[in-house]
Amino acid sequence: MSDQRYSRVLRVPREFSATKDKGQRARPVRALVLAGTRAEGDPLVAASGKPAKALVPVAGRPMLAWVVESLLNARIQPPVTVAVPGDIDQNVFRDALPENLRAQVSLVPAAGGPSASVLSSLEGRAAEAPALLVTTADNPLLRSETVNAFLEAAEPAEGFDAFIALVPAALVRAAFPARPSTFYRFRDCAVSGANLFLFRTTRARAVAAFWRRLEAHRKSPLKMARQLGIATLLAYRFGWLTLDAALERLGERTGCALGAVLLNDAEAAVDVDTIDDLSLVEPLLLARAAKLSIPA
Repeated sequence: MSDQRYSRVLRVPREFSATKDKGQRARPVRALVLAGTRAEGDPLVAASGKPAKALVPVAGRPMLAWVVESLLNARIQPPVTVAVPGDIDQNVFRDALPENLRAQVSLVPAAGGPSASVLSSLEGRAAEAPALLVTTADNPLLRSETVNAFLEAAEPAEGFDAFIALVPAALVRAAFPARPSTFYRFRDCAVSGANLFLFRTTRARAVAAFWRRLEAHRKSPLKMARQLGIATLLAYRFGWLTLDAALERLGERTGCALGAVLLNDAEAAVDVDTIDDLSLVEPLLLARAAKLSIPA
């Protein structure tokens, strides 16, 4: 029997080619896009003059439009829910989307931070409810094929409550050698986040609640350390912790079975936080739009 069944780390094969038709009999999946604003302000918002980062244009369209379109072209059940700042008229976001996307989007006020918005979306969900995929509006390079690959790698793995998508550092460095990147370095691998999460069960709400506690303590490193576990942080700091062991320890903290999917798409690791990021992403999206005949 394959050892992968017992591993918390799953890999998308390099030859994987997901299509919207694959896995149609699998459990349906809904999507939540986090499109809130930073409490401390955002340099992209200031530079663009737009009221929110999700509305900052890249390759002729708001970042949010690229993300929503990729989700709708993937195996996601519409409507896509977008959590937007409560102090901005929702019509501003709806009007910024292409007309063909507007009817397939549900706008809701963001709660007090990303984790609170996820918690709100998970509140009261029945056991048979669709799984919830969560991503962010500043992830415009997200591809529908990558979303499908993530879902189809995670779905056959039994017993897991939640998954996180990660990208091997080697792929990111090879694709974007000049871009400063932050990697999580484990004993067996170095990885980048992809702002892509899957909450599969009702128990997975505990993961969002744990995330919420970390956010609440973000200005108190000691309290954050206690939440994560001092021993776990020391093991990570000194390079003793494998990714699988880290997922196991976090699972013990949350009472959930956590898994990771390693993607083979370096672009999934690129979010747009700076003007330099915008300059990097724009030609990639313009080329993609030209290839797919997407109006930019």
